[in-house]
Amino acid sequence: DDPPSKKALSVALGTFIGIAPLWGFQSMLAIGGAAAFKLNKFITFAASNISIPPLIPFIIWWSLKLGHRILGSDSKLTFKELTTDFNALSSLKEYLVGSVVLALISAVFFGTLTFVIIKMYQRRG
Repeated sequence: DDPPSKKALSVALGTFIGIAPLWGFQSMLAIGGAAAFKLNKFITFAASNISIPPLIPFIIWWSLKLGHRILGSDSKLTFKELTTDFNALSSLKEYLVGSVVLALISAVFFGTLTFVIIKMYQRRG
């Protein structure tokens, strides 16, 4: 029964929490954040699970790439090195900055996408 904007904001918050470097606290923060902002707890929790194991290497990779670009540092880390040697800790600062930026971009993208899809289905129905 929630309006489309509330559902979209729930997806956006969940996506942000799921990608931000808050590993280990995502579920608790998603439900707590949804309660604090009076959003849909179930949708927020579901969206926070974007960091499932098959996607984690890609989230870390894009976080590192964004962080290197934002901070202007030189990245020689390849995707193969990331997935085989887990050499990401050598670029922790870049990862932290990049993951917050990636989380913001993804939250806006998936929140907007959710809103547009819900509105399209409402017009059809």
